[in-house]
Amino acid sequence: MDRPFLKNLRRLGMIEGISTLLLLGAAMPLKYVGGNEIGVKIVGPIHGFLFLGLIVVAAIAIERVPIGKKLGFVTMLAAIVPFGPFVVDRWLKKLDQDIQGIEFTTKRRQVDNYVDCYAGLERHGIRMGDRSKQAVKDYVDSTLQPNGIHIIQDTPVRELCVRTFLLQHTHDPRSVEAAFGRRLANLKRQELLDAGKPPPIPKKQIYATGQVVNARVYTESDRALFEQAWAEMKR
Repeated sequence: MDRPFLKNLRRLGMIEGISTLLLLGAAMPLKYVGGNEIGVKIVGPIHGFLFLGLIVVAAIAIERVPIGKKLGFVTMLAAIVPFGPFVVDRWLKKLDQDIQGIEFTTKRRQVDNYVDCYAGLERHGIRMGDRSKQAVKDYVDSTLQPNGIHIIQDTPVRELCVRTFLLQHTHDPRSVEAAFGRRLANLKRQELLDAGKPPPIPKKQIYATGQVVNARVYTESDRALFEQAWAEMKR
């Protein structure tokens, strides 16, 4: 099931619907009432391109998502009717939510199987080291929250890794990682204090230098602090 493609279909439907409203509600009255064809000349071709694009994408989505032949045909038909894409989007949104639920259930089952296997080894006296235990935790986190996305206060946020950032700025990140981390942490603490929030920075466990250690968690919202810390490092 291709949710990203479905989201693109929904976006295209919204844009096409807006172009239809602009054409019928503004451009055509301007032409036939005001005698000015500039609106039709601009909006008309754009609407035509979007209309054809929606037809093609909906046809592809029938098999790729899949949305089914009936919903695909209705989506194509809605492109002709004013407000049609907005009405169909409610069905597409419901389908998107259903697919999301199926995907999460599948991932949850994968995690349960993985954890059950780990527990089975423990029950049979096969002990796993800290590195293996951390690998299990990392697998669970990456499966349920892929692509470095974490949930903070019910809002999905993308994690920003210190090592990844440094690799983009230096060929030897290890030599500056400790100093950079301290400088970054100080900036983050000051930001939290200025905002009236508790200063402790969220942490997670990672496997590094042969052991499990606590590492501070930063997100894309902290990128400006990363850049500031790096600028201060280069002075």
